[in-house]
Amino acid sequence: MFPCCACHLLSIERFERILRSNRSRRSRYAAYPDSEIDLSARAQLPAGDGEEYNLGSPGEPTSACMSFVPRVLPPMNAICLVVDRLHAGYLGCYGNAWIATPEFDRLAARSFLFDQAIADTTTLEGAYRGLWRGAHACEGPTAELVSLPTRLAQAGIATTLLTDAPESVLGGPFDEQLSVERLDLGLPTRPAKEIEDTCLASLTAAAVDWLEGRQGPFCLWLHVHSLGVCWDAPLEFRNRYADADEPIPGKSVDVPHLVLPPDYDPDQLLAISQSYAGQVTLLDHCLGWLLDYLDASPLAKETLVAVLGLRGLALGEHRRVGAWDDALCGETIHVPWLLRFPDCVGAMARTQALVQPPDLGATLADWWSLPGRPADAGRFARSLLPLARDEVLTLRDRTCSISPAGERGLRTRAWYLRSSPNPLEGDPSGSGRALYAKPDDRFEINDVAARCEDVVVALEAGANEFQRLASQSQLDQLPSLDEELVTEMRS
Repeated sequence: MFPCCACHLLSIERFERILRSNRSRRSRYAAYPDSEIDLSARAQLPAGDGEEYNLGSPGEPTSACMSFVPRVLPPMNAICLVVDRLHAGYLGCYGNAWIATPEFDRLAARSFLFDQAIADTTTLEGAYRGLWRGAHACEGPTAELVSLPTRLAQAGIATTLLTDAPESVLGGPFDEQLSVERLDLGLPTRPAKEIEDTCLASLTAAAVDWLEGRQGPFCLWLHVHSLGVCWDAPLEFRNRYADADEPIPGKSVDVPHLVLPPDYDPDQLLAISQSYAGQVTLLDHCLGWLLDYLDASPLAKETLVAVLGLRGLALGEHRRVGAWDDALCGETIHVPWLLRFPDCVGAMARTQALVQPPDLGATLADWWSLPGRPADAGRFARSLLPLARDEVLTLRDRTCSISPAGERGLRTRAWYLRSSPNPLEGDPSGSGRALYAKPDDRFEINDVAARCEDVVVALEAGANEFQRLASQSQLDQLPSLDEELVTEMRS
């Protein structure tokens, strides 16, 4: 139905033009003033919650129970590419067969891939609290936890945040915070004529420009914001996915946000899917340019590359399109995650172990052998290196996710339970509960809650216990779930 076309690769000469443009116009990306960092994020927090969501500041104190000893580190580096609103189902390495993503596939062939990475929250502030503090969204205040950028700086590792967001709402105490300013000039109103005119290409060029001549150790954090706010890829990127007998996708660059009626026009949803597919193809090209530069650089032998989605995007599943963060559906919380190690650990392997974004900070701390943190012994985050090294098969028996509307999701290897104080979509009973068999019901179509009441009750109890212990920072005391709750059903 959707033919895969040959990739429209950007020529080396054209990409070099982008780099020259960035060097000649340094105002394209500018440092954030310290006075503006994180203010918008904190302003949206409920009264009394500011401490809980404190992500760090340049003057961040060190906990009394922590001891950091300056030491000389080998020039190991990390590049963390964090893409907001990246739908795992639109990547070839996650099973998609109609969208051309050869660069993601190439990266996957050299990486350790996580098939079951589940976001713990659908808010940007909460997600970065987990990434940088290592705390789960259900956990209590994190004031005693020193953030990842601060820990890296204390160990002598240079840190830089580079993003295409119009202003920083992330608030990490990086040594350097840069923004590609294209979005500050106003969102594009039509698709770009050339690849280099897109937000993604501009960010990629800025990243390569930053890497040129760089010496380690460093951590470059790339936050991609534009995928969720502007689909500005040239029209040819979306049009390639329309068959000859199908309507050509429209020219809108706006990311839709709507609920489809029961009798919606399939062509309307098809055009939306094709437009997003074109943007993902553009992202794939940009990833390829970054990897090509890195592979041709001496940095390749000493740099870990982490690529992960922060939040997904609804694209017609459950008749929703856009950023519906109150609903903890798989299209929103199931995210892609790949780790490429310079020594090829875990290459071409993948795991079904349940992981969540707070694990990234613990993984990087393990990668750099940073000093331990006694203050967070009961915290959620775990290093993923033992999984990649094939030392363990799993880290936990469940993941938990929460939404701003009070919805909660509990995921095991065998089940996914959504529970909400309000009726869920497609639930005539109005119970606010939906249960899906995993991993078979990938798209969460068959709700079996009414037929498996005992499983629902047991998982609800497991979720309650998770939240109770998380609020006390005692997740290391979480009892194991019963075997039938974590064992996949076999037909």
